[in-house]
Amino acid sequence: MTDLSTRIRQKAWIDHIAQLSGHSYSRIAKECKLAQTTVSRFMDDAQSSNALSARTEEKIKARYASLLAGNENKPSTTDMAHPKQSHLDGTYGMVQIPEFDVQAEAGAGLEVPDLQDASKIWTIPRSALAGVRATSLNNLAIVTVAGESMVPDYLPGEKVLVDVGDRTVSHDGAYIIHNRYGLVVKMVQIIPGSSPEQDVLRIISKNPDYAPYDQPVMDVMIQGRVVGKWVWK
Repeated sequence: MTDLSTRIRQKAWIDHIAQLSGHSYSRIAKECKLAQTTVSRFMDDAQSSNALSARTEEKIKARYASLLAGNENKPSTTDMAHPKQSHLDGTYGMVQIPEFDVQAEAGAGLEVPDLQDASKIWTIPRSALAGVRATSLNNLAIVTVAGESMVPDYLPGEKVLVDVGDRTVSHDGAYIIHNRYGLVVKMVQIIPGSSPEQDVLRIISKNPDYAPYDQPVMDVMIQGRVVGKWVWK
């Protein structure tokens, strides 16, 4: 079995464990005494074809063996090898989106930790995300807006859906950036230079009371692209 086919099977299997347990990927790693980012990086990386090591897979199997053994609807070997086929039914037709207990300040910024531990996990049908443009549905996260610099587009207390896998400004739009003081929601516009290394990003607030400013592209820490507001009723 190639690394790619093993990787596909492992990702489908870990998604199933997350669904059954309600655990985030970082929690699964912690439960298995693995580095906290081992599972989340594996699940979120849409470019690599590498699989988890056999030792890592065995640790996860050992920790969640009883959970899987007690589930009558656990995926078959065929389902795990071909997860896209299972998206047609309820087993893999769900997506888990972590909500982080941090605020992306639409103003001066807040002192916040890295986006690591989710405060809440939303499990929703993939069909509810139809039309959402993201590097991967596994890269979506929810954060809360604070401050008034992005009024009226983003109001204080509103939640935004962020693609944390999109950390390069390829086109103008709304992004979550780290401005040395904390996370902020801003419009980002590319000002081309004579070379990519000399490109400048113009950081823009929607509220006219906040002046725009320019920074070299290399100095701006993009944490993700805002793909929409999170409104769930």
